[in-house]
Amino acid sequence: MNGRLASSAVAVAMLATTTSLGTEPVQDPDPDPAPTSSELPPEVVDDRAATAVLARHLAAMGGADRRDGITSTRSRASLELGGTATEFRLLTRREGGFLVRQAIPGLGELEIGFDGTTGWRRDTSDGKATPITARQAEEFRRSFDFQALVRNLDRRFSGARMQPVEEVDSTPCDVVLVEDGEERLKLLFDQATGLVRAIEIVDAEQRLRRRVVIQSWADEPGPFRWVRDLRIEQPRSTLTARYSSVTFDDVAEASFEPPPELERARKDVVE
Repeated sequence: MNGRLASSAVAVAMLATTTSLGTEPVQDPDPDPAPTSSELPPEVVDDRAATAVLARHLAAMGGADRRDGITSTRSRASLELGGTATEFRLLTRREGGFLVRQAIPGLGELEIGFDGTTGWRRDTSDGKATPITARQAEEFRRSFDFQALVRNLDRRFSGARMQPVEEVDSTPCDVVLVEDGEERLKLLFDQATGLVRAIEIVDAEQRLRRRVVIQSWADEPGPFRWVRDLRIEQPRSTLTARYSSVTFDDVAEASFEPPPELERARKDVVE
């Protein structure tokens, strides 16, 4: 079981992207390519009803002004698969810095970070830090930061259109299909609260690939609401995730300093 968790070191990747880094995707023999925004008719890209649903969700979380004023986040969460749990901690700053540490039971701790210039990954096998590119760092950040995805549903995607009403665990939900290039998600919003209730990763034919059900939202007072409990339904397994805390604007820039060996190597190159 530890091996499965180790191979899923970025187990929440499928929460934020269409690519699951921790599981094998289901492949069709000849999948159709997903249309880009430029290929969609204008009424799909500019669906006012869909825009209103996305805006209501953002307002229920705290509003655009509060969202846009966030300078940093600090979160802690646990993932459970088959009775075995792993924890991760994530720090982010608006300038692009982030640091994630994930504890792998029986193996140690994985660390991935980026200070805005230098990216690195420290694996559990030998503890050594290896450099990663800025593009790789951004992919890791998007993979781990599910809370950011939920905060930015209104501006993450270029196309949005309404779908028929559906239910999630007997809760009536407004449904919005969003896409951006090859990324395509079906978002289901609780009609009573306006908050997103489920996120489904679908293909070009809207066939379900993976599903994330938001089971609860945190009630702690603060500038912005955040997701507490998730159920992550994959083709061959179901994970649960629980955020114990998410705080805002309390992370210093110095938190993202690269490992000393990488900093020395960077200075040697400059000199």
